[in-house]
Amino acid sequence: MPNSQVDAHLISQQVLSLPRAAALPAPKRDIWAIIHRAAMRWHEVAAKRRPFRTHRRWMAATLLIVGLMGSGLSVSTWRVVSDLEDHDANREFKVRASNQASVLQRGIDEYLFTHQSVI
Repeated sequence: MPNSQVDAHLISQQVLSLPRAAALPAPKRDIWAIIHRAAMRWHEVAAKRRPFRTHRRWMAATLLIVGLMGSGLSVSTWRVVSDLEDHDANREFKVRASNQASVLQRGIDEYLFTHQSVI
């Protein structure tokens, strides 16, 4: 007798039967388990409704759309940060240049004052 026939024979005679509660684990009630069960049910229904090639096309289209959206978001974020850094660098340059200009003007004024006093 193959194993499957032995198992069927033992179960039919209730030699190996367990109470239903002991045979099946209690379903989990947390949110991740609920989401996982719903996703598995959706996947089973989708697999029955569409042939494999159509599913593969949908998967490729989804990955392409998500990839393009991710790339667009990355480029737009880079552009915003680049503009902010350029603005900040320009402001810092103007502050330093005005400080250098005021130091230079003060030096010229002192030189002219001492040069006029000598004359």
